[in-house]
Amino acid sequence: MAQPDAQKSTTGRIVAPLPIRSAMAALGVVAPPLAARLARTLYFRPNRLTARQAERDVLARGTRFVVEDDGVQVVGRSWGRGPVIVLVHGWSGHLGQLTPFVDPLVERGFQVVGFDWPGHGDSHGDVSSLLHATRVLKALQQLFGPFHAVLAHSFGAAATVYACSTGLQVGRLAFHAPVARLDRYIDEYSSALRLSSQQRTNFIASCETWLKQPFASFEPLQAATKVTVPTLVLHSADDREVSLDDGTQLAVALGGELRRKEGLGHRKLLRDPACVDETVAFLSAGA
Repeated sequence: MAQPDAQKSTTGRIVAPLPIRSAMAALGVVAPPLAARLARTLYFRPNRLTARQAERDVLARGTRFVVEDDGVQVVGRSWGRGPVIVLVHGWSGHLGQLTPFVDPLVERGFQVVGFDWPGHGDSHGDVSSLLHATRVLKALQQLFGPFHAVLAHSFGAAATVYACSTGLQVGRLAFHAPVARLDRYIDEYSSALRLSSQQRTNFIASCETWLKQPFASFEPLQAATKVTVPTLVLHSADDREVSLDDGTQLAVALGGELRRKEGLGHRKLLRDPACVDETVAFLSAGA
């Protein structure tokens, strides 16, 4: 999910620098377990991006709160009062990216709650995963009560589907540019680091030992079979980070509605006025 250079995207598409590839090659020969741990550490280490000024202004108007995940402080914000709608950003993203939805939802009578994943935004820590995000979502449900809905972007959608499949109670789901398959990112990462077949096997084993469960258990299309709530998916056909096929497949797996967009790439969906209005209208239904 992460990438070992300074230009990490929200999805984890990877261009590994030569020094990293060289180090992995050398360690793979002299210390295979160490090579596997290094590959795992890099994989789960996100980029920490900062919010724009307009995003910081909205964040500053929210009530700051802190929850802990495995001893790490996770920072969130809440706005308004009413049925709870939770905002979930993507990998190497931050809560500020979803602030265009805050005021429209508060004006409709909702309490909007969001957080930065561990290792992201204002939260502490250096590593993260779908499991980390899931634990935080469940902690927030204990803190704020039932979730009327969740709005998630990119890998945030994958985390939300997994959380719902393992007990998170949500009334509605809205996903922007959702990731539907994780296996392709493992393949890209292994290729970028030029891992041999054995090194790839060792890397996956190290990850699964750390997570205490197999990668396959997090696959969104598999987890979606356990989720049955109204779902809306918005995805732009020109998205270069997460294919429109992902949004299509996940919408089908969830029995939801796909609305195809044009010219909005991977992140403009989150601030396009028409997309914001469509999403707010869907999230508001049934409250």
